[in-house]
Amino acid sequence: MLETIQTLLLKLIEQGEKARCVRGISLELLQEVLAASCADRFGFWETLAMPALIEEGKTPYEISSLFDAQTAKGKSIAYGLANEIKEQLHAR
Repeated sequence: MLETIQTLLLKLIEQGEKARCVRGISLELLQEVLAASCADRFGFWETLAMPALIEEGKTPYEISSLFDAQTAKGKSIAYGLANEIKEQLHAR
């Protein structure tokens, strides 16, 4: 009986270690995706959006405000979607 419990505990520990490893890899992949997304967004903003807005006569403050508003909107969408996914996962 004691050996069975020890074996089960060892298996649980092993599964926990594997799960921790998978979470670490998932976090690394997510960081790469976020870094690429941010780089693309800033590149687009600096090379296409800002020059066009400057041509339209927007002030640096207005341009900054537009960028901040778009950032807030993107965060709202992302966090909302993340919450929906969490709710679906918890409902299972």
